[in-house]
Amino acid sequence: MAAAAKHSDPVTKISQAWMQNRSRKSNLFLAIWGIASVAILVYGLTANPYYIRIGISTLLAMILAVTWDMVSYSGQLSLGHAAFFGTGAYVGALSFTKLNWNLLLSLIPAAIIGIVLALIIGRISIRLQGAYFAIATFAFAEAMRVLVLLASGLTNGPLGVTVLDAPPFPVQASPQLAIFVYFLLLLEAVVLVNVWLRKSRWNFAFRAIGESEVAAATSGVSIRNTRLISFCISAMFVAMAGAIYSHYITYIDPTSVYSVQTSVVAIIYAVFGGVNTLAGPLVGAAMLSPIGEALRVALGPASLLVYGAALLLTIIFIPGGIMGLLDMVTARLSKRAGSKQLGER
Repeated sequence: MAAAAKHSDPVTKISQAWMQNRSRKSNLFLAIWGIASVAILVYGLTANPYYIRIGISTLLAMILAVTWDMVSYSGQLSLGHAAFFGTGAYVGALSFTKLNWNLLLSLIPAAIIGIVLALIIGRISIRLQGAYFAIATFAFAEAMRVLVLLASGLTNGPLGVTVLDAPPFPVQASPQLAIFVYFLLLLEAVVLVNVWLRKSRWNFAFRAIGESEVAAATSGVSIRNTRLISFCISAMFVAMAGAIYSHYITYIDPTSVYSVQTSVVAIIYAVFGGVNTLAGPLVGAAMLSPIGEALRVALGPASLLVYGAALLLTIIFIPGGIMGLLDMVTARLSKRAGSKQLGER
């Protein structure tokens, strides 16, 4: 009787239906993403060097956007991507210049140091909310930039570090193509972990915190630990992206790799595509990054003004981003089709 009552509980039925619907959407996304991944790989293998460079920038943009969205999913607004990206870049560069480690080996310390830094800043500021957390993470990124400048004995200070190392690759290929594949593989890992987070039990904790921290805490959700998990996973991947970037760009300095632009464009890509969705950050980055490359060539630093305008217009007119707009259009078409069927009856 108790078992029957439990299964007939409306709340349980709604929860099970929601999980099944979520699982179907995740599986559909993975199927589409699998096809897209093959297309991206073919693009990299057939494109000329200029378009490979555009592809590398777009893959990096996707990684930044998805990892930022991981943090926002738990209700936090982070401006700290530059801290993890810059530190990962220096770990990748110094691993080669000081220890003669190749790119693959440097990814390990980059990931570890990214997690450690996330734990440090997370323990201090993870309880802060909204703008306060954003300011704290921004200040942390600036502090890391100043620290690298001052530690000139290790980092060469404002003079930067040169990395002239061909990335290890199983077949003969240009360094650019090798970097393209490395970024693609890292993006695959980011996407799979993101899907896992949203299908696992952590998904309910993230959603509960995002909707109401008080209700989440009352339900027994550990707000601090849940946010730390998403923050650490995000920081790990961003630091690894920084390490790959240092071997791609071959020269880094504190101003370039700790730039606030890294944090800002990650937000713009995610918001434009649609936050807290699997496809949104990917779509936003894929659409805006190539345009951004052209704008940077034409306008230089002023390109951020165009990005800012795009963000503002998105928030005002399509607050759900591209994915929210697609959902709205789909819902209206379905409603119209349903009304038409009822009229024919």
